[in-house]
Amino acid sequence: MLKRKAVTDSSSSKRQAKTTAISSSSTEPWELVLNDGKEAIKEKDFKRAVSLFTRALELKPNHATVLEYRAASYEKLDQLNLALQDATTMIRHDPTSARGYLRAGKILSLQKKHKSAVTIYKRGLKNISVHDARYQQIKDMLAAAERILHPSPTHDPMRYLPYDIMSTIFSMLSFERRIQCTSVSQSWRSFALSWPGMWRDLDFSDKKISVATIKKYLGHAKGRHVRRLSVRSVARNKLDKILQLLIDEDCQYLNILELSDCEIPVTTFLRLLRLIGKHITYMNLDYATLTMDAIVRQVIPRCPKLTHLTVNGVPDIADITKQAYTTADNDVELHQLTHVRIVMNDVNNIKWLLRKCPKLELLDIKSEDVRFNDIAETVIHESLNSMRKFRFSRAILDSSTIWPAAGVDSWVSKTNHRPSDTSDGLEAFYIVSDPSFTGSMLRGIVQRSFRTLKQLVLRDCRSVGDSLAHLATSPGLPCLEKLECGQMEEDDIRTILTACPTLQDVTIGFTIGMTDNAMSDLAANVKKLKRLDITGCPHVTGVGLEKVVKAHRSTLEKVNISQCFRISVDAIEWATSVLGKRVLEANFNTRSF
Repeated sequence: MLKRKAVTDSSSSKRQAKTTAISSSSTEPWELVLNDGKEAIKEKDFKRAVSLFTRALELKPNHATVLEYRAASYEKLDQLNLALQDATTMIRHDPTSARGYLRAGKILSLQKKHKSAVTIYKRGLKNISVHDARYQQIKDMLAAAERILHPSPTHDPMRYLPYDIMSTIFSMLSFERRIQCTSVSQSWRSFALSWPGMWRDLDFSDKKISVATIKKYLGHAKGRHVRRLSVRSVARNKLDKILQLLIDEDCQYLNILELSDCEIPVTTFLRLLRLIGKHITYMNLDYATLTMDAIVRQVIPRCPKLTHLTVNGVPDIADITKQAYTTADNDVELHQLTHVRIVMNDVNNIKWLLRKCPKLELLDIKSEDVRFNDIAETVIHESLNSMRKFRFSRAILDSSTIWPAAGVDSWVSKTNHRPSDTSDGLEAFYIVSDPSFTGSMLRGIVQRSFRTLKQLVLRDCRSVGDSLAHLATSPGLPCLEKLECGQMEEDDIRTILTACPTLQDVTIGFTIGMTDNAMSDLAANVKKLKRLDITGCPHVTGVGLEKVVKAHRSTLEKVNISQCFRISVDAIEWATSVLGKRVLEANFNTRSF
């Protein structure tokens, strides 16, 4: 059987060889060479392909197909003049065929000769039939070439918009975007370099930049236009050169100076402040190589208009009240400070700061060693008279703040004076990670500020008990918009949510007191809920989530139900379909209950 199969296969091979021989004998020699050239193109051996097509043309002169293949090979070899010659020959010998015009037009476009390409395409449309399959293709190529040759006119806004409008548009861009705008066109560059606001905000905090580049920018600014300089993580030698540039360019109207995480050359820095520090209103020295002693005794006195001071991570001396320069009240002037963010680990230092800054409106204190109980009497009975926002945290790594980052226009120009339409009184009170904070302390805060309090954050404060629920009803919190708390009973949470219809931002996490009944109160009583975080609440189900989503679907901006394991997948999918993926956050990585 195997022998018979072998004989059959042998006979088949002989018949195939015989058929191939007959086929080869019927093919003309130039066609064989043409086929070899096609194989060379498949192998991307274009030099060999050109040689084979040339040989084929010797056997079959001026054949259109061979000419087209050779022109394509020349094009791959970037020999465009030779490719154009073959395309021209195709047109000359067959003027009614579209192939020559398409090939010639393409090559002329590659040579950037768009006018000649347009001429070729128009000539082709005149000579070939409108019924030709490639007629429309030539029309499309003609339109593309004409668009390149005659581009539509552009409208440069610099030529039409008034100066004031362009100035307003540029003022809304970041400094980096403004620099990018100088590369758009000559008119944009001319406007940017001459516009005074271009160099007001020199913010280099997000990237490393050379001293030469800063020198060039300051040269354009001519010193007087600079209002802000922000750098981060700069070594001593480089920062010394930058500060000297500010002195040399006479940047005497500097309002904001941010030198976070920098090695500050004290001599040059103090000289800078002495010469051009009279207009500085905001200073950020976070994690700078300065001591609190130097900041209080040498830096602040050289900046008489300084109102905003940030000095997180600066070494704190043991007891600032025992220093010689603080024996007399006139020795240290801090009365101008209104916004302070600071790390202090000595209770006497904090009390001294509160006494020395009677005009404080916003205060953010971080301390590992001091408890709020140690300074409660000073804060409640003395400092809250003028303060609008207070934040005390025992978590040093907690970097959040209760006021926005500084900006030339948004902070310095608008916060030197309290708006006339803002009522006096505490608006925001934050306590973070302090078990010593008790209900009686909260009562002292709320009773003094319940008419103005809008933000109340009690994060990781386990000693408050049911005081907040009682205070929500008497004296009440009629303006409360943001609430963050935890570890409360269900009745207390429901009382708060019922008594505070003005709430917009609610965070009650990791507590068994947050239930579907509390969610129902949130849906029924709160008027305009924007943000809700109930992370880790084990008794909330899809029923409670559904009530809140239906009641506040038009206003909700963020909902976090992570680790709420009783909320079913179906409920999450429904809420996502109603609110959107960006609004609903639901992560279930580990089970906490």
